[in-house]
Amino acid sequence: MATYAGLGDCTDPVVQVAESDLDAADVTVRRVLTNKGIEPADAGISADGLALLRALAVAEATAAAARRGAADGGQDSAMWAKQRAYLAEAMRLTQSIDRESLGLALVGSGSAGFGSIPLGRG
Repeated sequence: MATYAGLGDCTDPVVQVAESDLDAADVTVRRVLTNKGIEPADAGISADGLALLRALAVAEATAAAARRGAADGGQDSAMWAKQRAYLAEAMRLTQSIDRESLGLALVGSGSAGFGSIPLGRG
């Protein structure tokens, strides 16, 4: 069972997304979060942040399904264009992911972490 998106979230009528595509997309989302220093299991992700992660998972899963469909259709398949478009969308979404876009407190600012400890003599 996929974590970030379900089959109902994949609405492209031409591309047949499978549960295995969603599972692979979950791995990608977790890798993106980890590479950006964000704990994938963080319970503090906002609703907007979850929607961003869902969109990334859908783009990744749909790109994988389009690639599979294109391989079945040959080199001239229109599915290659769909795959490229979904990969570009996934790249755009990946670049927009950070702690702020997920609604997480920034490390070292405000009441988060060591940033809240006053330094010097009071």
